[in-house]
Amino acid sequence: MDCVCWLLLIASLFTVGINLQSPTRINGILGKPHYLSLEPTETELAGFDTVQVKLVVKEDTKQTIFCCNVARNETPVYGGHLQNHSRFHPENLSLEIYEITRQNAGFYVVVWTKGHVDKENYLQLDVYEQISASSIPVTKMLENETCTMLLNCTVEKGDNVTYNWTQRHGNITRQLAHNASILTITPAPGDTSLSYDCMAKNPVSQSYHVYNPWTECYPSALPSEAGLLAPIVAVPVVLIALIIGGVVFCWRYKQRQMARSNLCLNEETQPERTDQGRTEIVNTPDIFTIYSAVERPMPTNNVPHTAENHESLTVYELAWPPQASSALTSATHPPNYNSCRPGGPGPKESLSCGPNL
Repeated sequence: MDCVCWLLLIASLFTVGINLQSPTRINGILGKPHYLSLEPTETELAGFDTVQVKLVVKEDTKQTIFCCNVARNETPVYGGHLQNHSRFHPENLSLEIYEITRQNAGFYVVVWTKGHVDKENYLQLDVYEQISASSIPVTKMLENETCTMLLNCTVEKGDNVTYNWTQRHGNITRQLAHNASILTITPAPGDTSLSYDCMAKNPVSQSYHVYNPWTECYPSALPSEAGLLAPIVAVPVVLIALIIGGVVFCWRYKQRQMARSNLCLNEETQPERTDQGRTEIVNTPDIFTIYSAVERPMPTNNVPHTAENHESLTVYELAWPPQASSALTSATHPPNYNSCRPGGPGPKESLSCGPNL
């Protein structure tokens, strides 16, 4: 019987030692809030009564820093460094720590009680500072036209930082077997596409930085600023010149069209010289002769019609301008030009009717 008790005691101590050596690891960010899950992982503990969180001060000493009777919906009790710095969320069974400090790091034991059965789970909370943006200070050494550089990947903030280097040459990427922050390289003059990536990381954050050594080792091979700015300046200038040229071309084209239109109008109304030296108006819409009226069809809207006179118009009436013709037709008794011939009943003092030809 004594042997069995001793064996059980040794087994229990061995089990505790295993739990402390391989707990569930949790990473927290310094100065950030963290949610510690208190939900049991085993289904038989569903509907538990009480949950406790204990801090392992020593291997055989535990301090209760949180206790809550969930079944009775009692107010949680906080202690230790969680007092006034944490809050329990019963809806998802999590314990919120407002701002994690270095003091929060350590081993914890979560104890669930259901009836007379207790179940424990060991946790290890590690606190890390978040890494800041990384940079690569460079130390350059020139000797016999050979450029040797020391690349130092550094971060201002962060703990437990590890470094990884990656070499990129065009489309080829190669992971370097170098885990230190300082990398020594000797780039060739023609390696314009060569670059190095430094990744600084810790369990809670990481940061990348890319560096091209060719610009530092061989600055004389770089194009001048004037050469780089020339295309940038030339393109807008060319575009503006094209726009101005197009506007000027359109303006001059319109001016020419207007000049041609005015010339055609002037030619239609310009007087012509005859062989006898007299000036005659040709193709003027306001001047009518007998021949032009006969040869050219008159518009229907210019042919006078009156209610009192339904007779046909004579060739003389057609020869009159529209205004004169309208005036003649609007009269009560329009003259009969056919009776104005010699010997007729018309007036004898004038032998001609209508305008003189």
